[in-house]
Amino acid sequence: MAAEDTYPKLVRANYQKWGDRKVAMRRKDFGVWNEYTWKDVFEHVKYLSLAFIAMGLQRGDRVCILGNNEPPWFWADYAVQAAGGIVVGIFADATPSEVTYLFQHSEARFVVCEDQEQVDKILEIKDALPNLKKIIYWDEKGMWSYDDPILVKLVEAEELGKRYDEEHPGLFDKSVDDGKGQDVAIFSYTSGTTGVQKGAILTFNNLLDTAERTLDFDPWYETDQWASVTSPAWIPEQVYGMGSCLKSGSVVDFPEEPETVIGDLRELGVQVAGFTPRHWEAFSKMTLAKMLDADPIKKFFYGLLMPIGYKVARTPQTEGKVTPFWRVLWAVGNFLLFRPLRDKLGLLHVRVALCGGSSMAPEIYHFYHAIGVNLKNFYGQTEAMPLTCQVTGDPRFETAGIPMSGTGQPVELRISDEGEIMGRCGAVFQGYYKNPEATQRTLLGNGWVRTGDVGHINEEGSLIYIDRLSEMKELSTGFKFSPQFIEAKLRFSPYLQEAVIVGDKDKPYVSSLISIANETVGRWAENHGIPYTTFTDLSQKPEVRELLRREIEKVNRVLPPESRVRKFVTLHKELDADEAELTRTMKLRRSAIVEHFGEIADAVYGKDKTFQIATEVKYRDGRVAKITANININDVDTEIARIGK
Repeated sequence: MAAEDTYPKLVRANYQKWGDRKVAMRRKDFGVWNEYTWKDVFEHVKYLSLAFIAMGLQRGDRVCILGNNEPPWFWADYAVQAAGGIVVGIFADATPSEVTYLFQHSEARFVVCEDQEQVDKILEIKDALPNLKKIIYWDEKGMWSYDDPILVKLVEAEELGKRYDEEHPGLFDKSVDDGKGQDVAIFSYTSGTTGVQKGAILTFNNLLDTAERTLDFDPWYETDQWASVTSPAWIPEQVYGMGSCLKSGSVVDFPEEPETVIGDLRELGVQVAGFTPRHWEAFSKMTLAKMLDADPIKKFFYGLLMPIGYKVARTPQTEGKVTPFWRVLWAVGNFLLFRPLRDKLGLLHVRVALCGGSSMAPEIYHFYHAIGVNLKNFYGQTEAMPLTCQVTGDPRFETAGIPMSGTGQPVELRISDEGEIMGRCGAVFQGYYKNPEATQRTLLGNGWVRTGDVGHINEEGSLIYIDRLSEMKELSTGFKFSPQFIEAKLRFSPYLQEAVIVGDKDKPYVSSLISIANETVGRWAENHGIPYTTFTDLSQKPEVRELLRREIEKVNRVLPPESRVRKFVTLHKELDADEAELTRTMKLRRSAIVEHFGEIADAVYGKDKTFQIATEVKYRDGRVAKITANININDVDTEIARIGK
């Protein structure tokens, strides 16, 4: 590692290099972009770090950060680490019970919160957190009447840090210098798709190994801008938004709100962007949905030019180089359609676009490459991130790319006899906090880690990711299939928000639980003169069910006969992270869904065409409501369904 082997050392080095001559961060607030130079960032980090020390933070203490993506989160992250502490990130929409678990498990002593909403969560559970010393918050709106002595404004904490600096000159630099690459930087809690969240212990060496390999694979420049959209509680933002931006000097941009992301990206013209699969799917669905409402001329050009984009995007994999004839056609398409589309999506200037976290259909990668967005799939996990990435110019949409080696320790992959992917690189974590059993199962020794995923390596050396090992299914016929693979293909439809594939050893065929895309299906219903009242009413309309049946049949045509969806139901409610049906990164919690909708899943395989269900919905304020609905059970293809019976 270089001399700057920790995040705080990199912050200080960038301040010494650029001072107030270069912008480090931008944050949009009330429609205005506020800029922070490296001098601003350094001073916030320095004085907040000294405040932590003054308030009693010891090296190795854990500090939770709870809020949305904003510069103060990043300052607090670096400040905690500069004082020798360990950061525990928590998603802003985490429930009080989730926050309680993370606090208690990590044994945190401090918390940095965004605003009144997050402070209220902590105050609600304060009695269950005996180790908690202080709550520091950065947004003062609505907090004027709060007088709990445990509360500290961020600006007041920084003032404390300034006074402490006068009394202890040189302490900050000494504290930063005492930090080493092998020190623990964060506890990154896994998404919990298969059970209780586990706290992965990651050092600065782990984080910076990934950051450096990223820059070796696709260089970032100090003139680049990174769009900070995903929470730093998720490991990719820790690595890219922090590590890679610190190493390259790229500017970190913070959109005003989740709803304004696309407009804000258009204003900035970012060069590097990394989103979850759900983000990329949402952007593509938005495009397809708007084309449904477009005038005939726009529909004509879209139908005429998109096949050209798809052809050019696929050619490097099928035929090699794109011929001059097709390059000219794509240039025409770019002028008339592709460039305006990229501009509308805020991706006009994006040079590197990254996607990771869960499976996404190859069709979605194909769509973005067709319009000229260099979207690349990377594969990894909290315990080793990333292991592979697609290659610019030859992405091979169906793969997760090649081993992402750089100038440091190379990435090695191997496949176990059971088909499990195993990897080795400099980013492999140190173990799970307070969970030696899980650590022993995951770390194999000599630097190798078990991923828990099934896959294989093709002849070109690219990794083919299939599914979680624990989620592979087998039908009563003996046929094995990947639910996630089918679900990803179904989600490409603009009318489907979520798809949960059902099928097991006691089931003869595959079926699916569908959650409709409310806005898109609602617009479609209005355009076709179909009246409806609620989400539940819309989901069970015969016309909507027929629309979804046609969408499922499109996917069935490209699936092996044994894995085709033969029956489906449209759920009467949206899947919700607060109901533990999704993780905070919007992955399916299959076990929770099966528990919540098990009666529906069983009814799919019965003879009845309808099923009545009563579901409890829990709101954040503690209220509980009951939803009663008649669920329709639908055949996708009558001939196939009859054979299945």
